[in-house]
Amino acid sequence: DVISVAVDALKGGTDIPTGCELVGLLDGEQRCAFAPLNDEVATSWCPALEEFTTQSISVVQMLYPDRQGFLPYEAGYEQRMRYAQPVIGQM
Repeated sequence: DVISVAVDALKGGTDIPTGCELVGLLDGEQRCAFAPLNDEVATSWCPALEEFTTQSISVVQMLYPDRQGFLPYEAGYEQRMRYAQPVIGQM
């Protein structure tokens, strides 16, 4: 799955930038992006961040393309997929 690809890349020492589109991480040269979440949004989606840590933790949302290659914040992205992948990060 797409999350495993990112985890494996990070484990292998790859530095994945945030806030920009990437090509080459996913199969077929598909684009993806890692959008940073502000603290308020991060804790609303993952309340454990506030409950179990006092350290600041950076949280990102992985954005991946639909079958036509559009990312969720682009015109042309498959409408029914917007509910499955709402954009909560900042691009």
